[in-house]
Amino acid sequence: MKQPGNREFSAAMGNDASGLGAGGVAAAFLVLSLLAAGTFLVSLGLGSVFIPPRSVFLILLGRQVESQTWGPIISQLRMPRAITAVLVGASLGIAGLQMQTLFKNGLADPFILGVSSGAGLGVGFVILSAGVTASGGLLIGTGLEGNVRVVVAASLGALLVLA
Repeated sequence: MKQPGNREFSAAMGNDASGLGAGGVAAAFLVLSLLAAGTFLVSLGLGSVFIPPRSVFLILLGRQVESQTWGPIISQLRMPRAITAVLVGASLGIAGLQMQTLFKNGLADPFILGVSSGAGLGVGFVILSAGVTASGGLLIGTGLEGNVRVVVAASLGALLVLA
């Protein structure tokens, strides 16, 4: 008689393949979502200017706080950075999942597959071919044209190596 594999056994027992029941997966998702939301809110208050958590909540609700400078710090500096960090983290997680699914390999990542090296090669090629003045302007970030060129070169280098 053939022994069932781990996935078959879990499916036969009514659980998903991770070994957690449906309630366990929901509880883990809830805990991780609350942890992410808490980290997001804490990141709004921490920085070179500390803003107390109570004041962060009041600013998010649109109310007045002790200092007039705290509102613009949160709304114009920290909120866009925190939202960008959440979106980039989610995008990287989805990209990793897609890469592992595409190659049917749980160890597939950009470094093992050479995608990161291809992106670096594309950037190096653009910087070396553009000359010293363009790379100097690029490093101090004065022009958008140089930054766009580097992003396109990194994307093309990664795509070529992956293909």
